Amino acid sequence: MPRLLTQSQFQRWKKPDFCYLCGTTLKDGSLLNDDHCPPQSFFSKPDRTNYPIKLQVHERCNHKWHLADETMSIFLDALHGTEKSSNPKHLAKLNFIDIKSEQGIYQGITKLPIRPLAYRIIRCMHALLYKSFLKVETVHDIHYPIPEADTANNNKPFSQKIQTYQFSNELCTAQRTETHDAIYAYNGRFKYICTWHKLDNGQSICLFTFDIYKLHNLAVKIADYPRSVIGFYAAEKPQNATLCSLLKLEHPDEDILYPILSQ
Repeated sequence: MPRLLTQSQFQRWKKPDFCYLCGTTLKDGSLLNDDHCPPQSFFSKPDRTNYPIKLQVHERCNHKWHLADETMSIFLDALHGTEKSSNPKHLAKLNFIDIKSEQGIYQGITKLPIRPLAYRIIRCMHALLYKSFLKVETVHDIHYPIPEADTANNNKPFSQKIQTYQFSNELCTAQRTETHDAIYAYNGRFKYICTWHKLDNGQSICLFTFDIYKLHNLAVKIADYPRSVIGFYAAEKPQNATLCSLLKLEHPDEDILYPILSQ
């Protein structure tokens, strides 16, 4: 039941000996650098001291993410400050469109790299918790707390998937029965929680949720829309990973919509 909830636990935890971005050994003679995942630029300066998640990776692998990290940091800055989000020079790097919903018309951002960045965070957490490489092509599905617009349907938000609520229910059960793995960092502003299931066909899957600050606060409010990153990926269950309880528990709607329970 691996859980890294404090800086001292993280410091004592053995780190992966491979690059979580490409899967090859860190001892292949390639140039290395430290990768912050999630990037520390997503967080206010006071929250970076306790504590950032930092792993060694190949420099060539890390460099590919520079532009995406910078774009996302401008967007997230609005959650904890206005140094970037109120600067026209930075805002010019974002593209805005009008989004139509039942609440009216609001501004949305296009080309926001939340999809690749979310999956990168998941792959990093998998490597850190289980010392195992999660391939890019791994079967997975992710719900994002920022509604995405369907450009083929007058920029209306896509509807959420029913399986997202099922995943949320299981994640709540896992936390209430202490059958989950977790990582908290950046002064508790980043929380990652996961648990493992085995499907009827024998396939192991990991259910996960994470949040950075309250990411959904930057999006239009849509009724009954899950408010954190929630999803699954299919992989062989690591030996130290925690299987979710088989208990069938009912959880309040508010917990289903935000399945990161208070610890």
